[in-house]
Amino acid sequence: TRCLSDWSSDVCSSDLAGLWPVSLMPTLVGLAGLPYGVLATVLGLGFIVLSALFAIERSQQTARRLFLYSIVYLPVLWGALCLDRLWL
Repeated sequence: TRCLSDWSSDVCSSDLAGLWPVSLMPTLVGLAGLPYGVLATVLGLGFIVLSALFAIERSQQTARRLFLYSIVYLPVLWGALCLDRLWL
């Protein structure tokens, strides 16, 4: 695993990959259905890919992409969970 050292913390792309299984928990425990699970998988894999790209090439462009994706990630995931829960 390639880690990035910053001023006060180390960030490893494998740590960010831990978000994906956690995002699938609502599906695994029966709180959400398959549509949410598919979207959570797609979003999680996108997060993993962008964090790996940032780990490989630490530039302003890759940092900005990862940052913007992280801003969009949770609202889309929560919205999908709400819609899945309300309509399915």
